[in-house]
Amino acid sequence: MRVSSTSVAAITAAWVLVSPAMSQAPARIGGAALKPLALGKTWAISISGDPKNPAVTQVWDFRASGSVCARAVGQRGTEKCADEGGWSIRGDAICWELT
Repeated sequence: MRVSSTSVAAITAAWVLVSPAMSQAPARIGGAALKPLALGKTWAISISGDPKNPAVTQVWDFRASGSVCARAVGQRGTEKCADEGGWSIRGDAICWELT
């Protein structure tokens, strides 16, 4: 799977429900608060389906160096990257650019 170097994908800011004793409106996570969600983490990304099902899931590593390893649907986290690029926080989004 190849993506042009000019294409940039972004995940919109995540929404988290804050639910103490009394219900509150959803809290928005953005900016610097997004960094710990990706920094050095591996994500199982499933657009439609169960992220535990490799037939519909991509496994991506968001490395502390700022690089990202993207694996194709069905590849395991131990397999070679299908594509590599960089990731960063821009405003309220986690963004990446693949080669």
